Amino acid sequence: GRRGVPAVPPEKVGAVQPVLVRVKVPKDAKPGEYKGSVSVAAGGRTVSVPVVLGVADWVVPDPRDFRLFVDLYQSPESVAMQYKVEMWSEEHWKLLEKSWELLGRAGNKLVVVHAAEETQFGNPRGTVYWVKKPDGSYDYDFSVFDRYLEMAKRHCGKLDHVAVQVWHVGNTMKTGSGWGTSPLDQKVTVTVKNGSGLESLRVPAFATEDSRKFWKPFLAAVDKRIRDAGHGDALCVGILWDSIPKGALFKTFDEIWPGGGPSRWMRGCHVATSSTGPYPAVKRGPGQIVLHEYC
Repeated sequence: GRRGVPAVPPEKVGAVQPVLVRVKVPKDAKPGEYKGSVSVAAGGRTVSVPVVLGVADWVVPDPRDFRLFVDLYQSPESVAMQYKVEMWSEEHWKLLEKSWELLGRAGNKLVVVHAAEETQFGNPRGTVYWVKKPDGSYDYDFSVFDRYLEMAKRHCGKLDHVAVQVWHVGNTMKTGSGWGTSPLDQKVTVTVKNGSGLESLRVPAFATEDSRKFWKPFLAAVDKRIRDAGHGDALCVGILWDSIPKGALFKTFDEIWPGGGPSRWMRGCHVATSSTGPYPAVKRGPGQIVLHEYC
């Protein structure tokens, strides 16, 4: 063995497995010392380990009430892939429940949902489905969106941001832009529910009259659902990155924003900011960045 440390015979060497004991203390628990034990079984043996817990005379606030701001992406696609279950099946929803429980413990304040398909978040389909009406206009199927948002609220409380993805960044296959600024006529598709099946629909080029007509009723509908769910003006759209698109994009969304502009945007980028609140998307121009994530 090492100097001063006796060698351990091979037959005495074993594995070491740390065990974390998590205790949820009720808010009305009386302060003091609590004693108990945990039984650990391994290798044919069961050992009783004493556990002592000291409870102070002070209640820690729930994580959702902490001053620290936490926003973490919950990826339903990743959960489905990891556990090999069908998207939005009941098995999938059970797994998502646990995912949101963990996010609630962290004090998460963000939900990312998708209008656009195949964004950088890895979603093949949208979270909301367009449904074509006989007159050629569209209604919306919010069944998945509503259940997802309700689950998030149950574990995280009132959300600061419900970020609806409508824009692609850095996706060469979708935008033809490489890692430059995505053009206003980039290819963005949404999910259309056609009977029992799903198909893709390319949206009109941004900053056009057709684009205004396409997005305005959708934004109004999704904003109403977010407000009715108790999250106030949590709606924002995204996602922007280092390169900011032309001001025409933000001007268009300002004009169709529910209740009037400026439009509210999410940005994830390698550019820092000294702003302590929302700031203009375009210098002295339209649009506001309300969620800036510095990577």
